[in-house]
Amino acid sequence: MEWFDYTLRGMKYPHKLGVVEAYNIGGEAYVSYEGDITASSEKIFYLAANGTLSSEVGEAGSISYVYDPEDCPENLWGNILGDGSVQNYGGPRKQRAIGSRSDELYFISGVMEEDIDIAGAIRAELYVSSDAEATAFSVTVSEVFENGDTINIRNDITDIRYLDEDSYADYIPGSIVKLMLTMLDVTWRVKKGSKIRIDISSSNHPAYHVHPNTVECWSGATKSKIANQTVYYGGKQKSCVILPMR
Repeated sequence: MEWFDYTLRGMKYPHKLGVVEAYNIGGEAYVSYEGDITASSEKIFYLAANGTLSSEVGEAGSISYVYDPEDCPENLWGNILGDGSVQNYGGPRKQRAIGSRSDELYFISGVMEEDIDIAGAIRAELYVSSDAEATAFSVTVSEVFENGDTINIRNDITDIRYLDEDSYADYIPGSIVKLMLTMLDVTWRVKKGSKIRIDISSSNHPAYHVHPNTVECWSGATKSKIANQTVYYGGKQKSCVILPMR
């Protein structure tokens, strides 16, 4: 109410201005940042063979899946606030078990030896190809707790024609491109004993319309087609997820 009084009624604001107070999920406390949420370091998880994540770039490889817009995975959510109802889909929630769908790729890290505090925008760099002239790739970052429960932290999706989610370039089917995804800011403590899990697919439904694998607008597509998707890792095509650390 103090912020509304200050903004709408011109009343004096009793707290320091220019400060962001963000709730550290998992740390169960608010953390103050000057100006904006800022990170002091980064932790990189590289995609590697056998569905693993590594702190170092490994040998080159690839893994493929088939994306059918008529039978796509539902994203179990969420980058939005909500009451957690089926209709709302808001907030963190328990994710599917690894291997439950053939059109999702799963990568998991080793056990965290200490708490790590994520602060800022998680980024993903993916080297990908498709046999479609237009398609999408999505990334979900989750924490796997010691009891096996997996809770989503952040996710994002982009069209293969938008390499950095902004610059557009026609895609040539079969060519390998680097996609750069930047997720919304978050402050989250990954607990000692937990693991990091990365899920990759081509759907972020129902937050976004299902991509039809055609050049039509997602929301107004009149037809769709099946696409064969490939994600590359290791060597020069070092797909990774970058966690900003406080």
